Amino acid sequence: MYVINGDLVLEAEGEDWTLGPGDGIDVPIGKRHRLRNVGTTESLTVYHVGPLAPDPSPAHVDTEVLGEPEAESTDAAAGTARILFMVTVTEDKREDFLAAYEKVRFNVAAAAGHIRDQICRSSDNPEMWLIVSEWTSVADFFAWEKSPEHKEVVRPMQACCSDPEFRSFTVVAETMATPA
Repeated sequence: MYVINGDLVLEAEGEDWTLGPGDGIDVPIGKRHRLRNVGTTESLTVYHVGPLAPDPSPAHVDTEVLGEPEAESTDAAAGTARILFMVTVTEDKREDFLAAYEKVRFNVAAAAGHIRDQICRSSDNPEMWLIVSEWTSVADFFAWEKSPEHKEVVRPMQACCSDPEFRSFTVVAETMATPA
């Protein structure tokens, strides 16, 4: 990436790099990272991503550091929101459902406050699906959900499923695996 304008901090797996106009830096593939504007002006940054991912699943949006750090909390996930949608998708609609989800997935990745998204299929009942979405706050999710863009992009997916159940939760604590 190359900074045209602005004062930025690149967080890359525990290291912080201060960047300003004229600075460039390479973030190796697979390295978790996050870029924050720490200045008082809008930033402008040029990115080059390569090599291209063989499919959307390992694309850039999946490598970013997740969530805003909490100022007084040692648990970085505390305060983030988990949104759960459970739906039934019959086998004859599965391919259409997954194709529609791909469009939603890339649309939501650009939404303010969105952190990550997962789609899961039940091992007990192949017609039962769960979509788990993580957000910086429940308010961020509801702002996206109420947007006209959201309503349009989810319509094809909703046409493929039945029995929707919705739940929202605020994360209190999160336990991560410790490196061996």
